[in-house]
Amino acid sequence: MRDVAEIIFRLVHSDITSERFILNAGSVSYRELFACIATLFKKRPPVVRARNWMAEIAWRVEFLKTLLPAYDALLTWGNSPCWPYQI
Repeated sequence: MRDVAEIIFRLVHSDITSERFILNAGSVSYRELFACIATLFKKRPPVVRARNWMAEIAWRVEFLKTLLPAYDALLTWGNSPCWPYQI
């Protein structure tokens, strides 16, 4: 419990803003984390590693879909992992 309190204390007194963090008791890889999340949502776990070029294509396709009247944006350039600036 002290570890969690110390981390929260450090984050509150740091320059970091508008970020989210996951604290856990052990070391978990991203693959294990996303597989667990997918299982909880009753979805297939990711099998392909998303590369930067894939994200670049994805946000462009989503942008083109928003030009059609029946679609809303699911992914935009601003929330793409390739976006160089924090929002």
